Amino acid sequence: MGVNLRSIASASAAIAVGVFFLVWSLGWIHPGSSAPVAQVEAACADLTQGCQFVLNGKSFAVKSDRPINPAHPFTLILQGEPLKQASASWQMVGMEMGPNRFHFAATGSNQWQTQTALPFCTQARHDWQLTLNLDGNNVILTTQSR
Repeated sequence: MGVNLRSIASASAAIAVGVFFLVWSLGWIHPGSSAPVAQVEAACADLTQGCQFVLNGKSFAVKSDRPINPAHPFTLILQGEPLKQASASWQMVGMEMGPNRFHFAATGSNQWQTQTALPFCTQARHDWQLTLNLDGNNVILTTQSR
């Protein structure tokens, strides 16, 4: 019984392509993208009340449809200037929470929304950083969960 090297090579290539598309679809890699151009940091005391920020001279606002709580998913609503793409991810202050990325979908003229959830935290902390990636530029908002 000989090992068919062509079959092994084909299977390996198929697995590599499958892993690449899985990782890409989860938003862990962005082929062809470069590092963010600009980064804005701001405090956001209550995300349900909305937070405004300016990025590259353009005004935006983001808010949640309900108080953010690790036990329940919620919707983020983004309004502002035209964008090609926008995503959100959550981290705790000083603590990596693993990959989580939520892509916004357009819902109207210069308005986008995404269903999101806070990653699970075993330390019962409430300090969060919401990173919005807007056309390759990062906006980091510090906020609190309840």
